[in-house]
Amino acid sequence: MPTCRDVEPLITAVVDDEASAADHAVVSEHVRECASCRYRASREAAARRILRERRDLFQVDAPAALRAKCQPPPRSAPWFLAVVRPMRGWATAGAVVVVVAVLFYAVGRGSTALAAELTLDHLKCFALFEKSSGPGDPAAIAERMKLAYGWSIAVPGNSQALGLHLVGGRRCFSTDGRIAHILYRHGGRPLSLFIVPSTSRAAERLAVMGHQAVIWSQRGATYVVLAREPGEQVAQVAAYVRSVVE
Repeated sequence: MPTCRDVEPLITAVVDDEASAADHAVVSEHVRECASCRYRASREAAARRILRERRDLFQVDAPAALRAKCQPPPRSAPWFLAVVRPMRGWATAGAVVVVVAVLFYAVGRGSTALAAELTLDHLKCFALFEKSSGPGDPAAIAERMKLAYGWSIAVPGNSQALGLHLVGGRRCFSTDGRIAHILYRHGGRPLSLFIVPSTSRAAERLAVMGHQAVIWSQRGATYVVLAREPGEQVAQVAAYVRSVVE
Protein backbone atom coordinates (compact mmCIF):
# COMPACT_ATOMS: atom_id res chain seq x y z
CA MET A 1 0.00 0.00 0.00
CA PRO A 2 1.59 3.34 -1.00
CA THR A 3 2.09 5.84 1.82
CA CYS A 4 0.84 9.44 1.92
CA ARG A 5 4.39 10.62 1.25
CA ASP A 6 4.51 8.42 -1.86
CA VAL A 7 1.16 9.65 -3.15
CA GLU A 8 1.25 13.37 -2.42
CA PRO A 9 3.70 14.36 -5.21
CA LEU A 10 1.46 12.54 -7.71
CA ILE A 11 -1.89 14.12 -6.83
CA THR A 12 -1.52 17.34 -8.82
CA ALA A 13 -0.44 15.49 -11.97
CA VAL A 14 -3.34 13.06 -11.60
CA VAL A 15 -5.87 15.87 -11.13
CA ASP A 16 -4.42 17.66 -14.18
CA ASP A 17 -4.65 14.38 -16.15
CA GLU A 18 -0.91 14.50 -16.82
CA ALA A 19 0.10 11.38 -14.86
CA SER A 20 0.81 7.94 -16.23
CA ALA A 21 -1.76 5.16 -15.97
CA ALA A 22 0.38 3.54 -13.27
CA ASP A 23 0.40 6.74 -11.17
CA HIS A 24 -3.36 7.11 -11.64
CA ALA A 25 -3.80 3.58 -10.29
CA VAL A 26 -1.53 4.24 -7.29
CA VAL A 27 -3.40 7.42 -6.33
CA SER A 28 -6.83 5.89 -6.87
CA GLU A 29 -5.99 2.92 -4.68
CA HIS A 30 -4.62 5.12 -1.92
CA VAL A 31 -7.40 7.72 -1.78
CA ARG A 32 -10.03 5.01 -1.44
CA GLU A 33 -8.56 4.23 1.99
CA CYS A 34 -7.04 7.57 3.05
CA ALA A 35 -9.49 10.35 3.94
CA SER A 36 -6.72 12.95 4.23
CA CYS A 37 -5.35 12.38 0.72
CA ARG A 38 -8.87 12.04 -0.68
CA TYR A 39 -9.64 15.50 0.74
CA ARG A 40 -6.38 16.83 -0.68
CA ALA A 41 -7.23 15.46 -4.13
CA SER A 42 -10.70 17.00 -4.00
CA ARG A 43 -9.20 20.37 -3.04
CA GLU A 44 -6.71 20.18 -5.91
CA ALA A 45 -9.55 19.39 -8.32
CA ALA A 46 -11.58 22.32 -7.00
CA ALA A 47 -8.57 24.63 -7.29
CA ARG A 48 -7.99 23.57 -10.88
CA ARG A 49 -11.64 24.26 -11.72
CA ILE A 50 -11.59 27.69 -10.03
CA LEU A 51 -8.33 28.67 -11.72
CA ARG A 52 -9.85 27.88 -15.09
CA GLU A 53 -13.03 29.81 -14.30
CA ARG A 54 -11.10 32.83 -12.99
CA ARG A 55 -8.05 32.79 -15.23
CA ASP A 56 -8.69 36.38 -16.31
CA LEU A 57 -8.03 37.51 -12.72
CA PHE A 58 -4.51 36.13 -12.92
CA GLN A 59 -3.37 38.15 -15.90
CA VAL A 60 -0.11 39.86 -15.00
CA ASP A 61 2.52 41.92 -16.74
CA ALA A 62 5.57 39.75 -17.39
CA PRO A 63 8.61 40.84 -15.31
CA ALA A 64 11.02 43.16 -17.10
CA ALA A 65 13.87 40.70 -16.62
CA LEU A 66 11.89 37.94 -18.32
CA ARG A 67 10.80 40.23 -21.15
CA ALA A 68 14.44 41.17 -21.69
CA LYS A 69 15.36 37.50 -22.00
CA CYS A 70 12.62 37.09 -24.62
CA GLN A 71 14.03 39.62 -27.09
CA PRO A 72 14.98 38.26 -30.55
CA PRO A 73 18.27 36.41 -30.06
CA PRO A 74 21.36 36.66 -32.24
CA ARG A 75 22.13 33.64 -34.40
CA SER A 76 24.64 32.36 -31.90
CA ALA A 77 22.17 32.51 -28.99
CA PRO A 78 21.05 29.28 -27.27
CA TRP A 79 18.05 27.54 -28.81
CA PHE A 80 15.78 28.09 -25.83
CA LEU A 81 15.66 31.86 -26.36
CA ALA A 82 14.12 31.28 -29.77
CA VAL A 83 11.46 29.13 -28.09
CA VAL A 84 10.31 31.98 -25.84
CA ARG A 85 10.75 34.73 -28.47
CA PRO A 86 7.01 35.01 -29.30
CA MET A 87 6.15 35.58 -25.63
CA ARG A 88 7.67 39.04 -25.15
CA GLY A 89 5.40 41.82 -23.87
CA TRP A 90 2.11 41.22 -22.11
CA ALA A 91 1.66 37.71 -20.76
CA THR A 92 -0.94 35.78 -18.85
CA ALA A 93 0.01 33.90 -15.70
CA GLY A 94 0.12 30.73 -17.77
CA ALA A 95 2.58 32.27 -20.22
CA VAL A 96 4.77 33.42 -17.34
CA VAL A 97 4.82 29.86 -16.05
CA VAL A 98 5.99 28.61 -19.46
CA VAL A 99 8.76 31.21 -19.61
CA VAL A 100 9.80 30.42 -16.05
CA ALA A 101 9.89 26.69 -16.79
CA VAL A 102 12.10 27.21 -19.85
CA LEU A 103 14.48 29.43 -17.93
CA PHE A 104 14.59 27.09 -14.93
CA TYR A 105 15.51 23.99 -16.85
CA ALA A 106 17.60 25.55 -19.61
CA VAL A 107 19.78 28.02 -17.70
CA GLY A 108 19.26 27.04 -14.06
CA ARG A 109 16.86 28.40 -11.50
CA GLY A 110 17.77 32.08 -11.30
CA SER A 111 16.43 34.25 -8.51
CA THR A 112 14.17 36.30 -10.80
CA ALA A 113 12.55 33.16 -12.19
CA LEU A 114 12.15 31.73 -8.69
CA ALA A 115 10.55 34.97 -7.45
CA ALA A 116 8.17 34.99 -10.44
CA GLU A 117 7.01 31.44 -9.77
CA LEU A 118 6.59 32.14 -6.05
CA THR A 119 4.58 35.27 -6.85
CA LEU A 120 2.12 33.12 -8.79
CA ASP A 121 1.94 30.68 -5.87
CA HIS A 122 1.39 33.61 -3.50
CA LEU A 123 -1.56 34.84 -5.58
CA LYS A 124 -3.02 31.36 -6.01
CA CYS A 125 -2.75 30.31 -2.37
CA PHE A 126 -4.32 33.46 -0.97
CA ALA A 127 -7.10 33.29 -3.56
CA LEU A 128 -7.89 29.62 -3.00
CA PHE A 129 -6.32 28.14 0.13
CA GLU A 130 -6.03 30.84 2.81
CA LYS A 131 -9.00 29.54 4.81
CA SER A 132 -7.78 25.94 4.65
CA SER A 133 -4.10 26.59 5.45
CA GLY A 134 -4.43 25.42 9.06
CA PRO A 135 -4.26 27.19 12.41
CA GLY A 136 -2.06 30.25 12.84
CA ASP A 137 0.11 28.51 15.40
CA PRO A 138 3.86 28.56 14.55
CA ALA A 139 4.69 25.47 16.66
CA ALA A 140 1.82 23.48 15.14
CA ILE A 141 2.82 24.44 11.58
CA ALA A 142 6.48 23.54 12.21
CA GLU A 143 5.47 20.19 13.73
CA ARG A 144 3.19 19.39 10.79
CA MET A 145 5.96 20.16 8.29
CA LYS A 146 8.35 17.95 10.25
CA LEU A 147 5.98 14.99 10.54
CA ALA A 148 4.62 15.14 7.00
CA TYR A 149 7.73 16.07 5.03
CA GLY A 150 10.74 15.74 7.33
CA TRP A 151 11.48 19.49 7.23
CA SER A 152 12.94 21.09 10.37
CA ILE A 153 11.97 24.74 9.98
CA ALA A 154 11.37 27.66 12.31
CA VAL A 155 8.04 29.41 11.72
CA PRO A 156 7.87 33.03 12.94
CA GLY A 157 4.68 33.97 14.74
CA ASN A 158 2.78 37.24 15.01
CA SER A 159 4.53 40.59 15.41
CA GLN A 160 2.38 43.31 16.88
CA ALA A 161 5.04 45.92 16.15
CA LEU A 162 4.97 45.09 12.43
CA GLY A 163 1.24 44.41 12.19
CA LEU A 164 2.09 40.85 11.12
CA HIS A 165 -0.48 38.11 11.70
CA LEU A 166 0.20 34.42 11.01
CA VAL A 167 -2.64 32.84 9.02
CA GLY A 168 -1.41 29.28 8.40
CA GLY A 169 1.02 27.14 6.45
CA ARG A 170 0.98 24.57 3.66
CA ARG A 171 3.21 22.77 1.21
CA CYS A 172 3.49 24.36 -2.21
CA PHE A 173 4.66 22.62 -5.36
CA SER A 174 7.20 25.12 -6.60
CA THR A 175 10.77 23.77 -6.78
CA ASP A 176 9.45 20.21 -7.26
CA GLY A 177 7.25 20.40 -4.17
CA ARG A 178 10.11 20.97 -1.75
CA ILE A 179 8.82 24.21 -0.29
CA ALA A 180 6.92 25.41 2.77
CA HIS A 181 4.53 28.32 2.23
CA ILE A 182 3.73 30.29 5.40
CA LEU A 183 0.83 32.71 4.95
CA TYR A 184 0.54 36.01 6.83
CA ARG A 185 -1.51 39.17 6.82
CA HIS A 186 0.64 42.29 7.08
CA GLY A 187 -1.50 45.26 7.99
CA GLY A 188 -4.37 43.18 6.63
CA ARG A 189 -2.64 42.57 3.27
CA PRO A 190 -1.37 39.18 2.04
CA LEU A 191 2.30 38.43 2.70
CA SER A 192 4.10 35.14 2.08
CA LEU A 193 7.14 33.51 3.60
CA PHE A 194 8.52 30.67 1.47
CA ILE A 195 11.09 28.31 2.99
CA VAL A 196 13.08 25.96 0.75
CA PRO A 197 14.98 23.45 2.93
CA SER A 198 18.51 22.29 2.10
CA THR A 199 19.26 25.08 -0.38
CA SER A 200 21.44 28.17 -0.48
CA ARG A 201 21.23 31.43 -2.48
CA ALA A 202 22.87 34.82 -2.47
CA ALA A 203 20.89 37.55 -0.72
CA GLU A 204 18.82 39.66 -3.14
CA ARG A 205 15.93 42.10 -3.27
CA LEU A 206 13.78 41.88 -6.41
CA ALA A 207 10.69 43.48 -7.91
CA VAL A 208 8.55 40.93 -9.76
CA MET A 209 5.05 41.39 -11.22
CA GLY A 210 4.24 44.30 -8.93
CA HIS A 211 5.50 42.43 -5.85
CA GLN A 212 8.65 42.88 -3.78
CA ALA A 213 10.73 39.86 -2.79
CA VAL A 214 13.59 39.57 -0.31
CA ILE A 215 15.65 36.39 -0.71
CA TRP A 216 18.41 35.06 1.54
CA SER A 217 19.80 31.83 2.98
CA GLN A 218 20.11 31.03 6.64
CA ARG A 219 20.64 27.88 8.72
CA GLY A 220 20.72 25.58 5.69
CA ALA A 221 17.57 26.88 3.95
CA THR A 222 16.50 29.59 1.51
CA TYR A 223 13.92 32.13 2.68
CA VAL A 224 11.76 34.40 0.51
CA VAL A 225 9.50 37.10 1.93
CA LEU A 226 7.13 38.36 -0.76
CA ALA A 227 4.27 40.86 -0.85
CA ARG A 228 2.67 43.56 -2.98
CA GLU A 229 4.02 46.26 -0.68
CA PRO A 230 6.84 48.85 -0.65
CA GLY A 231 10.26 47.23 -0.62
CA GLU A 232 11.25 48.70 2.75
CA GLN A 233 8.20 47.19 4.45
CA VAL A 234 8.96 43.78 3.00
CA ALA A 235 12.58 44.18 4.12
CA GLN A 236 11.40 44.93 7.68
CA VAL A 237 9.42 41.70 7.78
CA ALA A 238 12.43 39.84 6.35
CA ALA A 239 14.60 41.25 9.14
CA TYR A 240 12.06 40.01 11.70
CA VAL A 241 12.08 36.53 10.13
CA ARG A 242 15.88 36.48 10.22
CA SER A 243 15.88 37.33 13.91
CA VAL A 244 13.41 34.54 14.74
CA VAL A 245 15.20 31.92 12.64
CA GLU A 246 18.58 32.78 14.10
